Amino acid sequence: MGVSRLLKVTLIVPKVELNEVLRELSYFEYFHPLQKEINPQESLLASINLRALKLEQELSEIINQLELKKGSGLSSLLAKKEEIKEKRKARDWEDFVKNLELEARPIINEVKEVLKKREEAEKRHGELTTLKGALELISNFKIDLTEIKILKYFKAFFAITKRRNLQEIRASLPDALLFETPIGEEDSAFLIVVAKEEESRVDKTFKSFEIEPFSLPKDLPQTPYEGYKKVQEELENLEIKLKEIEGAIETLKEKLSDRLLILKESAEVVKEITDKVKRLEGMRFFSKLEGYIPAFKREEFKRIFSDRWLTFLEEFTNTPHSVKSEDLPILFTNEGYVKDFQAITMIQGPPKYTEPDPTPLISFFFPVFYGMMFGDFGGGLILFLIGLTMFLRGSRFIKGWGTIIFTSGLVAMITGLIIGEAFGVKVSQFLPFLDTLGYHPLLELVEREAGGSFAFNVSTIMLFLKLTFIIGIFHLIIGYILSIIKGFREGEKYDLFTDKIPTLILYISFIILGLALFSEPSSIMKPFELLKSNKSIPILNLIFEIPVSIAFIITAPLIIICAVILLISKPLGIKLGKIHEEESMGMILFMGFIEVFEKLIVFLSNTVSYTRLAILLFVHAALTLAIWLIVSIPPFNLLAIPIIIIGNIGIIALEGLIVYIQDLRLHLYEWFTKFYEGTGRLFTKIMPDLNYLEIEWDRS
Repeated sequence: MGVSRLLKVTLIVPKVELNEVLRELSYFEYFHPLQKEINPQESLLASINLRALKLEQELSEIINQLELKKGSGLSSLLAKKEEIKEKRKARDWEDFVKNLELEARPIINEVKEVLKKREEAEKRHGELTTLKGALELISNFKIDLTEIKILKYFKAFFAITKRRNLQEIRASLPDALLFETPIGEEDSAFLIVVAKEEESRVDKTFKSFEIEPFSLPKDLPQTPYEGYKKVQEELENLEIKLKEIEGAIETLKEKLSDRLLILKESAEVVKEITDKVKRLEGMRFFSKLEGYIPAFKREEFKRIFSDRWLTFLEEFTNTPHSVKSEDLPILFTNEGYVKDFQAITMIQGPPKYTEPDPTPLISFFFPVFYGMMFGDFGGGLILFLIGLTMFLRGSRFIKGWGTIIFTSGLVAMITGLIIGEAFGVKVSQFLPFLDTLGYHPLLELVEREAGGSFAFNVSTIMLFLKLTFIIGIFHLIIGYILSIIKGFREGEKYDLFTDKIPTLILYISFIILGLALFSEPSSIMKPFELLKSNKSIPILNLIFEIPVSIAFIITAPLIIICAVILLISKPLGIKLGKIHEEESMGMILFMGFIEVFEKLIVFLSNTVSYTRLAILLFVHAALTLAIWLIVSIPPFNLLAIPIIIIGNIGIIALEGLIVYIQDLRLHLYEWFTKFYEGTGRLFTKIMPDLNYLEIEWDRS
């Protein structure tokens, strides 16, 4: 359904031509290498890879230091921009990386030089700021610290400590002269003078109180007052210099921003491609390159490679004997509108090679479910405009979600027209010109009465519940059919005929018989009375008429047959050697009975779960009507317009999120569990998608 069939290809090429082959593979793009870590690296590719890695690391470092974050944030995501910035020509990857180095090196050196100046200035600024903080406390001292260090018979120490420590210092050094000056609420600066022979005692005392004698750097005046003035002056000059450097950096960012991002992506693509190929299996004089290509690229691959190198193509429609399905990558082939809904599929994960791709079906059901639950012309119009803006103005990632939102909004608008609701009022009040066109809701959900009172239309509610029940049955049947397709692709014939096909038949029969019993409640204890009923099956009679008696005759035997097949499938499989179990046969039969009973419970719960499509529609209508009910009550009527605007914005935001979650739930839990695991791995082209450049190969 949206996934390409693959071919396994093998290329045998001389090592001297490996660089040329790599160029051709990059030109071809759709080559998914089979990586084998056990092989030695090719010297040429390893060299190219190392050069690209070094260049990419240097560019990443300076981009981070310059804080270039182009392409992130809501504003940049919504800003429309060209995705290809520059074309680059090259003969091969060696030539490409050589030209890249020649261009990048001067730019890297220029940026590094400016960044180094900033780093040195910031480091000096930090040192001076710390020194200024210390000197600020003692800036009123005009004593020259040099003079107190050259006393002949005495030793003087200048330091700062907590005031509470001074009394103990005096007691420890009773013969010392100590002069103190408070420099804050808790600290004091003090000068202590002792005889030369007492110097060691002062050192021990200072260490016990963790005090360091204060000294000024040699390049500053040794008077605290003069030193403080000098530091302050240097800090002011340094701040001016830092502003100049920051200005120079901003100029560089404006001039080199795109260039740096292009160079970084160029280095990354070289590193990534050589990483993939250098690990492939090698021989002494030849290299063996193995990988997968999509079947639709077969002729192009032959045209490029078969005439020059030895090539082998292995074709398979299902899993090849030599490869497990889990090892095969998958390549989505969805285009346009459908491709945008791959984001929903990828929430569960990519499909395995044997799994059907549900994206085309999701592209229909997801917006339909969302629009039904959010059914309101006004709210749908807001969603439509938001999604359309994202689609027209957004980046590649945002465009996809824009498609999902505006299609969901469009279905919500259609549902709003069908039920006649727009922001809690009649659509004709919101769009008066519709009255002149003879517009009338097909299924009026709300009956408005005189005096502003309202009531829900019971017949419309019941009809919507029935419709959602039918939609659920139809959606789940598709899921069970896809499960059968998956089993067929995987070649599981036994499981196909003893589980998947009986499960589908059992589901359809169980639902039809259940509805037949619902039409005749009295027949639950006497089911054979259904043979006499000529009533049509309820709910399904919205589509086609099936008499209850006919339904009972067909479905009752089918339910029994399918239940028996499901019950004995495992024991029979063990006897035939199809299944290997260590449990006793009695336990297996008992567990089989439990599994059949569980299937019936799941059938019912999954189908009923789809009624949320109608229930959330009613909830949405009730919330919008509640706003109008609030503004009709004094004193809220004085603030009617703000309440209506804020209330509807809140409903669109809250209900929009709730509906999205419920829509996801119906797909991920009710539907995907029937056929989809999402444990596959994506096909990765040897040439990744590029945002800033386009490579043009000189293949002459």
